[in-house]
Amino acid sequence: MKVENKIIHIIKKGMILFLFIILVFACEFQGIDEGENTTGITDADRSGQPDFTVIISHTYAELVIGQYETFKAFVINSGTAASATAVLKFQIGGSVTFHSIPVLQPGGHFSVCRTVHFDTAGTYLVTAIADVYNTVAESNETNNTKQITIPVKDYGKPDLYISTLTYAGTPKVGNFMNFIIQVKNNLFCGMSPATRVNVRIGGETFGQFYNIPALAPGQGYNLSRGWTPSVAGNFRITAVADADNDASEKSESNNTKYISVQVTN
Repeated sequence: MKVENKIIHIIKKGMILFLFIILVFACEFQGIDEGENTTGITDADRSGQPDFTVIISHTYAELVIGQYETFKAFVINSGTAASATAVLKFQIGGSVTFHSIPVLQPGGHFSVCRTVHFDTAGTYLVTAIADVYNTVAESNETNNTKQITIPVKDYGKPDLYISTLTYAGTPKVGNFMNFIIQVKNNLFCGMSPATRVNVRIGGETFGQFYNIPALAPGQGYNLSRGWTPSVAGNFRITAVADADNDASEKSESNNTKYISVQVTN
């Protein structure tokens, strides 16, 4: 009986020591400072997380009043783990849109396009922010935002002219010919409205008309007109930009271009 009493006494002491250890750990846990890493996730562990990076692309380095431009925001998962879904904030000037980013595998990407019409001169800020609400834990939380600026200039009136008037094919009776025309808006001019080009062959009264879209400074538009001559002779080919005078231009004296074509038998 004495031996059994000693064993019971030892067990009681062991239980008291065990409870004391638990109490010490509980007190230490309650005393953890705010902001201390209690998750056990180290910087090395973060290498197994997603990482959103952002790119913005566009066409023109400079715009003019009245011009449209398309901006594309790319969100790339540059991390080593799949991401959860998130939200992309895409702001162009004062216009803001939000877009759902799907789950992206490592190396995967998501893109959004926005086309904007600029009717006021100035410098516009374009911003794309991936995971704008910070719902995705990433290996790098500092590279989710991309910003660029785009200047919009006021160059006044447009200036349309025929920059190219040539042909392909042998000018011979019965041979098909193709006249190639380009209408262009001069650099450092305003945006042109939609217009029409007129192309006349020889003594045609009206010729043929072709619709031309609005053109930015330096932008051109190509068109062609086919023709098979039925008689020999010298033919004057005339192309006229802004044939209906729809555009108020800096110069109204450079809209017409012509060439002569000698057709043989």
